[in-house]
Amino acid sequence: MKGSIRLIAPVPFLGFLLLLLLVLLPALWGVAAPLFSPPSTPRPAASPILLPLISPPTPVPTPPPLSLTRWYFVQEDVSSLSPDQVASLTRTGQNPPHLHAPLILTFNRPLGPAGTVLVVASPEVTLHQVALDERTLALIPLPGWQPDTRYTLDVQSAQNSPHLTFYTRRLATLSGATRGHDLETPITLEFSYPVDAASVEQALRLVPETPYRLSWSGQVLRLVPETSWEVDTTYTLTLGAEARDRSGMLLGKPLSWNLTTRSLVTSVSPKGQASPCTTIAITFAQPADRESVEAAFHITPTLAGTFDWQGNTLRFIPQEGLSAEAYQVSLEPSARASDGSPLLRRPLRWDFQVNFQQAAVNFGYGPNIQIVDASGPRRIQYSRWDTSSCPLTFVLYQLTPERLLADYTSAIKEAKPLSIEGLPLVREWTGGDSANEVALPADLPPGLYVLASQGSTGHGDRLIVVLTHYALILKEASTGLGTNARHQVAGYATSISTGRPRPGMAVRLYDRSGRFYGQGTTDGEGRFETTVVGDTDPLLALGEVDGEMTLCGFGPEWDAYGGWWSWRGWLTSPPTGRTFRVYLYTDRPIYRPGQTVHVRTIVRSDDDALYSLPPAGTQVTVRLRDARDNVLATQVLSLNDFGTAYTSFALAEGGTLGTYQVEAVVGEEVTRQALKVEEYRKPDYQVTVTADRERYLQSETMRVTVEARYYFGRPVVGAPVQLTIYKQAYDEWECGIGASDCWARLYQGGEYRGATDAQGRWVVHIPAQVADYSWWSPDLSHLSLEATVEDGSGQSVSGHAQVKV
Repeated sequence: MKGSIRLIAPVPFLGFLLLLLLVLLPALWGVAAPLFSPPSTPRPAASPILLPLISPPTPVPTPPPLSLTRWYFVQEDVSSLSPDQVASLTRTGQNPPHLHAPLILTFNRPLGPAGTVLVVASPEVTLHQVALDERTLALIPLPGWQPDTRYTLDVQSAQNSPHLTFYTRRLATLSGATRGHDLETPITLEFSYPVDAASVEQALRLVPETPYRLSWSGQVLRLVPETSWEVDTTYTLTLGAEARDRSGMLLGKPLSWNLTTRSLVTSVSPKGQASPCTTIAITFAQPADRESVEAAFHITPTLAGTFDWQGNTLRFIPQEGLSAEAYQVSLEPSARASDGSPLLRRPLRWDFQVNFQQAAVNFGYGPNIQIVDASGPRRIQYSRWDTSSCPLTFVLYQLTPERLLADYTSAIKEAKPLSIEGLPLVREWTGGDSANEVALPADLPPGLYVLASQGSTGHGDRLIVVLTHYALILKEASTGLGTNARHQVAGYATSISTGRPRPGMAVRLYDRSGRFYGQGTTDGEGRFETTVVGDTDPLLALGEVDGEMTLCGFGPEWDAYGGWWSWRGWLTSPPTGRTFRVYLYTDRPIYRPGQTVHVRTIVRSDDDALYSLPPAGTQVTVRLRDARDNVLATQVLSLNDFGTAYTSFALAEGGTLGTYQVEAVVGEEVTRQALKVEEYRKPDYQVTVTADRERYLQSETMRVTVEARYYFGRPVVGAPVQLTIYKQAYDEWECGIGASDCWARLYQGGEYRGATDAQGRWVVHIPAQVADYSWWSPDLSHLSLEATVEDGSGQSVSGHAQVKV
């Protein structure tokens, strides 16, 4: 007894409770001896009672539940590993690197004396458990994991009962193409795990049997044909279950692969859709025995035709075109090569459908009229909406001047289709070529005609043709309004081929209602001039000489720089005149900071296109503006007797880079000339752009490769690439007034981005599309593929290639 407790019981009932407690305490704390003896003499009611103080026993801590904290595979054998070597193991992730790789389990606390846990594997495998330390356990598969298997392990001893799932790789894979295998190329098996070469070779079977030899390179096995594989043959390669890995473990189930060797037919056409005039073509990889191939060729439904050989390509030309909706072409195995060997082992068959869509031809936008030089090539361009290669049938009708005035007026004013009703048929012929040009017959006399394609509707597919040796040029100026208006018309007649003036041409003027309102005759210099007073709306001038007719119009569609927006009335305001014409140029188009820009200005007075020298001493203000349009320098010059002035500007070192402007101001007229200021440095690398072909059909895939290499030979690795696609445009809407063609960026699908790989290459697949296909644009698009590569040093280098779609 280490002490005592002094209790005071003020009432008998409370004392009874205390007494009961004292009786029970020994049982609770394991004390056998009596704690007190009753007093021999009665005590007063409130007298204290002395009790012994008992110390409680020290509690034993409860261990935490067992939990799995980490699991992974290692490369090494751990059967004889010491605890201090666990940290140096090579971890390979949560899939086994080889078929005998140990699985390592790490727990949150020591495993206890047994040092093992309960693990259930599916599919079943024997797992030998080795304790690496008090918390780490290795599971070693006996005899090993099976290849190409999904395993699930349940660690049932752990409270969190984890389900571990992992996969073993397929034992071997067949490398290369499984169809169209080359006849001289070895069959290659790549093994995922080390194998016993002898057992694998014993377990290998190839059907049908063909002589070959085996060649090992590490874990790669090649079956090299003694001569070549059979043509157009399906081979089955089997690896039996008796194959073993390097440790001697059986690899379980057998494996098999199929591959088909290529035939000696490299291509056939057509496929899918074909036009009625399509020829059937078969191309062979080597010279063929033509007689046996022609005998093995069949087409259903039967079609009369002739064979034509072009090298190793057989062409079957239908005698009267393709008339059925669908055909099946077959080539039987009896077809032989020139050396007697088979070209294929099984029948070759393919189907195609015939598209009988009428070809749609368009001769351009705006009023359909064209002057054609009778002494020239007589070629007229068109566009066609179908994709067939069938020749087109063209028809030509005679046109009178009266009918010309009526139809041309209607076509412009009311946009009605050009009618051929009642016109005599002059010629009909089959023509057209890949350049979409048709030539008028060489013996066709000069005159007025309507050219149309067979089955035309008149909406853009009919063209008024003026076949003549002469051209008429007009200039018209009007003053006043209504009946007081004065229309001054001047003209010039010339030979188209020689450019010489043509005197004696009678010129008649017509308004938009087809009414004759004035006339004139060209003089010895081919000129004429007349003035008409009255309310009229000029339309055409018809010229006639030597029985030939020519014409010229007054509308904006006849302007040298007119366009379809002018014909549509989009540009209604007349151009403003200029007092001066200024030509401004520099000695170079590009400069470096710190260099000197030399500028020359040539000025001429402009009196309605009559140019003359301005007075000597006329002042010209020349300014230099930087890329932000800030004025860097201003000089006031005086023109010399030849109407020219010269000056120079020194560019500052370290100045702003970009596009500068040299500006010349004469009177109130401003003329600018752009120049570049760049910090030039020689490129460190070269960028090349290549496409797998030069021409594509719409919806085919273009394979574009961009390659960047330093000039010392190494590839530019990981560099950003931007590929921009430009189209060749032919209208002034995209190119600007006066420009006949330009390169314009595609608005949709015109930009692709990527990065170069370890070989400095970036490959992108792009759908081939005709750019902005519409009734006025050609169905052949010229595309420019421009790639810009940045190597991280702030330097950008570009390369480009062109294709046709």
